Order: sequence, then structure tokens, then C-alpha cells
Amino acid sequence: VGILQADDLVAKEQELLEKFTTKHSIIVDCYERKLSGREIENRVAPHQQKITALRQEIDNLVDYIDGAILGVGLHHLVVTFHWLMSNCSVILGILLIDCS
Repeated sequence: VGILQADDLVAKEQELLEKFTTKHSIIVDCYERKLSGREIENRVAPHQQKITALRQEIDNLVDYIDGAILGVGLHHLVVTFHWLMSNCSVILGILLIDCS
């Protein structure tokens, strides 16, 4: 009778240990996913700031181009367009380097 009770206790203890291990694994997985999500947000934030700054710069350039068309003439528009094209490639190159 004592051996059967000991076997039952060992089996119950093993079952409780398995349940605890499963719960522990689930908690660790959830924590790691949450941490990973924060890590991704932290890595994305600087790129979002750069994109916002670039959008503002583009808006300023469009305003300048509009002013060039209305007031200054075609020559300034062409110069501005060439400047915009050369700087866009540099800016995109920087973004591509930062993303990799």
C-alpha cells in the first residue's frame, strides 16, 4: 500500500511539474514577444522621424518650386529640379544604408 501511494505521489508531482513548466514556457514566450515588439518599435522610430523630416523638406521644395514657377522663371525651376534629383538619391542612399 505504501509503494502505491508513493508512485501516485511521484506521478502527481511529475504532472504538476509538467504543468508548471508549460506555464513557465508560455509566460517566457509572451514576455519575449512583448520585448521583441518594443525592440522593433525602438528601431522603427528613428526611421519614422527621418521620413517625417524628408516629407517636410519635400513640402518646402515644392513650395519653392511653386514660387519659382510663379515669380522667378524656368531657369530656377530647372536648377531646383536638378538639385532635388541629386539630393534625393543621396537621401535615399542614406535611408537604405540605415535600414540594412
